[in-house]
Order: sequence, then C-alpha cells, then structure tokens
Amino acid sequence: MRKIDSIIVHCSATKAGQDFTAADIDRWHRERGFNGIGYHYVIRLDGRLEKGREINLPGAHCKGWNERSIGLCYIGGLDENGHPADTRTNAQKRVLYQVIMDLQREYTILQVLGHRDTSPDLNGDGVIEPYEYVKACPCFDVREFMKSGRELLFVLLLILVLPGVLSGCRSKRELVNRREEVKIDSNFEFCSEKSVEEQTFVSERDSETMEEYMEQSIIMFPVDTLGLRVGMMVRTVVDRKNTNQKQLLQKVNSQSVNSLGISFKMKSHETDFEKHTSRIGGKYLYGIILLGLFIGYGIYRLKKT
Repeated sequence: MRKIDSIIVHCSATKAGQDFTAADIDRWHRERGFNGIGYHYVIRLDGRLEKGREINLPGAHCKGWNERSIGLCYIGGLDENGHPADTRTNAQKRVLYQVIMDLQREYTILQVLGHRDTSPDLNGDGVIEPYEYVKACPCFDVREFMKSGRELLFVLLLILVLPGVLSGCRSKRELVNRREEVKIDSNFEFCSEKSVEEQTFVSERDSETMEEYMEQSIIMFPVDTLGLRVGMMVRTVVDRKNTNQKQLLQKVNSQSVNSLGISFKMKSHETDFEKHTSRIGGKYLYGIILLGLFIGYGIYRLKKT
C-alpha cells in the first residue's frame, strides 16, 4: 500500500446543473491518454458518491502529488457562462465533507487541499495567493470549508443534546408534582386527571420538537459519520425517555381513576418513578460524556490541521 498523506479536492470543470458520472470522466481521461479515470472518487450533483481509481493506485489528478494523495472530484465548477464558480449543491457539500472525514480517519491524513493550493509559491512567502494559482480548481477555499464544517458540527451536537437534557430535567420535576397530586383525596380526582392529560400533551409536544431539531440539524449541517452516530445515540436516548414517560403517565392515570386503590398502588408507582428517573439521569450523563469526548477529539483535530 502506498503512503498517503494528503487529500486533494477537484472540480470536473463542467457547467452548473450538468450532471456527469465517473464513467464519463473515465472516458474523457482515456481520450487524453490516461490509463483510466484519474480521480479516486466522484461526487455527482445529487450527492451520489461514485468510485473511480482504486485507492491503492496512484491517481492522475495533480502533478507532483499523485503518489501521495487521494483525488476527490465534484461535478461542476463553472457557472452558466463557463467562468469558475463554486457550484456545489448542498448534497455535494455534505457528502464531500463526510468522505474527507472518513478518509482522514482511515488513512490518518492531516492535509486537505484544493487543486489550486498545490500551485508553486512564486514569491516564497509560504502562502499560495490567487495570482499564483495555476488553475482555479476546485473554485472554493477547501481549508475554510473544512474549518466551518467542524464548527457547524459542534453547533449541531449542542442542538441535539441540550434540548434533551433540559426536557429530561423538566420531566423529572413534573413527574414529582404528579406523584404528589395522586396522593390527594379522591375529591380532587378530576384535577389530577386534568393535570395528567395536560402533561401527556406537553410530553408529546416535546418529543415532536426534539425530532424536528434532529431532522433539521442533520439536513442543514454537514456532518461526518462519527457525528451522525452520536446524534443517533442521543435520539435513541430521547425516544426511550419518551416511551418510559408515556408508560408512567398511563399508570398515574389508572391510579387516579380508582380512588379506593390509590394508597396501595402509590407504593408501586413511587418505586417505578424512582427507577425511571434513575435511568433518565444515567442516559443523559452518558450522552454528556460522549459529547465531551467528541468535542475534545474535534479540538485535537483542529490543532493538528
């Protein structure tokens, strides 16, 4: 296996809205005398990822870097007039970020560049400036793209975790209040039932709000595989919390209906409540620990890059 230390991002230099495949690029490159497609991966307009040259083979995409790098190409790069432009769709941005993160972890790669960043440093100041670009490809700043992606990922995790933690704390307080209500004499049974119905509505509303946060965040922000897994773990915790809470609400409702059996059933309810709140606390503690570990990992990666 060759030594890989870099990922280089390219564009296909085709107009916005025109979709092409890895097979098309393979044909173009063969017509130019290449031994097949020069890129290792191609990202189409709808975000579909197509495989090009095998990773263990040197690419044919960037002179002087082919032996040590992996070449990624997104379809596009030119506006309708044929001028260089960042034409990436939202789907392409998400997939590009995810693929780069996956490859960095798998091959321990720290350096991610755009094709133009490999241009010679004509004035020797250590910075490849626009007038030094040999090509405009890939028509966007790759370093800034990766930096903003990591920052947005941290925001995503906060959006996923904080509402769940706050909801869990509020649910615990409200469950305590309902337990006290059930202890009241049967004369107040109607008030207790009303409180249970209101809380059922609040619980379902919180669950729907959390799901909206999850779905919107995953669509809006570019995330890598690890971030998505953490998000799904948090979602699983929230779903289980809501299921347990609804089961407990049903028990409380049945207790308030039968006023003669309240005192006897209350002992069982208190035991179930204590176990339930203990599980909630443990799960959210686990989620917070995961978040801390992931943020630490992100900071470590940022320092490395």
